[in-house]
Amino acid sequence: MKYVAAYALLALNGSQPTEADVKALIESVNGTVDAAKLSAFISVIKGKNIEDVIKAGLTKVGTIGGGAPAAAVAATAPAASKAPEAKKEEPKKEEPKKEEDDFEGAGDLFDF
Repeated sequence: MKYVAAYALLALNGSQPTEADVKALIESVNGTVDAAKLSAFISVIKGKNIEDVIKAGLTKVGTIGGGAPAAAVAATAPAASKAPEAKKEEPKKEEPKKEEDDFEGAGDLFDF
């Protein structure tokens, strides 16, 4: 994924980035480059218009699905209400949560 992101970023100026360009960008942010993966990516993307590649990819993203549709959730709600009544527990008091850094443990943003 880091190769795709670096390539797309470099392609914003309208030129076709080379393998050396992508490698230099990734290494400039202290990223590591797997030469075989980068070469394979460049060979696939070489000669293609980045805008066309992105448009083709967007059509595939719509088929991935991100969760249960609202209709499916609504359909299961009546079944849940027919279940025998469970023993009611008193709500637990929540302890204040420690404020955490949103990016803690995120690692290298370009890793996939």
